[in-house]
Amino acid sequence: MNQAISNNSQNNYYFLLGVLILAILFIGCCYLNGYKIFIIASGSMEPAITIGSLAVVQPEVEYYPGQVISYYKTFEGDTFTNNTQEKSNEIIVTHRIVGMLNQQGELFYRTKGDVNLEPDNDLVPHSRVIGRVIIVIPVIGYLFVLPQTKIGFYLLVCMTIGWLCLIFIKMLLL
Repeated sequence: MNQAISNNSQNNYYFLLGVLILAILFIGCCYLNGYKIFIIASGSMEPAITIGSLAVVQPEVEYYPGQVISYYKTFEGDTFTNNTQEKSNEIIVTHRIVGMLNQQGELFYRTKGDVNLEPDNDLVPHSRVIGRVIIVIPVIGYLFVLPQTKIGFYLLVCMTIGWLCLIFIKMLLL
């Protein structure tokens, strides 16, 4: 019976280690090939993209209505604007393109969250677009956000200490 439990916990360990290695390889390949990865923090794109999803974004030359893009949105105080080229006070927004407009030779996109009733107030200049969302992996983003919260950090530290204690106890008993 103890041997079966030991083999099962060892299989779980190897499974988790394999998943972690695959995740690191996936993220590394994305960055090496010019893709960006973002964690979706709001529900404006539900049900297509849920909170906590990991979005892989690919830069492209052109974007079209119907595509979901991620772009920089700058805010000053309580107001947001897409026109500032500074990188401070920025958030990354992921919304769907619902229209395009060419003003004085510059291309702008009208965007809208799928849940929102109205399009966004500000037009998005082409220069502020990071890229088009090509892959969405639900829920995985929570694993990356969890350590950044106080409770998540303590939970991670406690789990690591507990895991190391179990390994040490197992070594003592053998």
